[in-house]
Amino acid sequence: MPVQSDSTRTQVLSRLKIAITKELNELMQAYQHRPMSAVAWTARNLLELLIWTEYCSESEENAEIFANDCARDAVDAIDLPAGFAIDEQFSHRDARAAIIKKTKDAGFDSIDESYTRVSSAAKSVGLGEEFKYSNKLFSKFAHPTALMVMTPMDEFEQSFRAKFLDGGQRCAEQALARIERFLG
Repeated sequence: MPVQSDSTRTQVLSRLKIAITKELNELMQAYQHRPMSAVAWTARNLLELLIWTEYCSESEENAEIFANDCARDAVDAIDLPAGFAIDEQFSHRDARAAIIKKTKDAGFDSIDESYTRVSSAAKSVGLGEEFKYSNKLFSKFAHPTALMVMTPMDEFEQSFRAKFLDGGQRCAEQALARIERFLG
């Protein structure tokens, strides 16, 4: 049954739809013009977006957890060791402390908790095995792994590029169909 409200779930799924569409366009560009690693990386992104779509569409609570993970991600991203400088004029420690204070003052007491891992979300929606193996395959070719460095890819590249394109497109189609069923 389509939902027509401003619920967190509706907002999150609308944002996921935008992200999926953007990544699907990027997948097509990568397939046509970029190295195989870019195709694998973008297919992996679409796999993760499928998981988040399934997770967030299951309940308002899951969507709220995902939305709150935005702040947790920000706090985690700038949890850097002393002396690590992105920019001499920017204090990541001060910025992190300010974000934590602001969110706690707003009543978000669990900012210090860990964000939800995509593998955990996949398990909770019954896609744990699919995620595990698809993510492993995409990741082996998205990063400079020993496999990528040591294997002459010339004879395999076109076949893998096509598989990554197909896998990414299927993830996008499934996620967009799920969002369409929810949003109407």
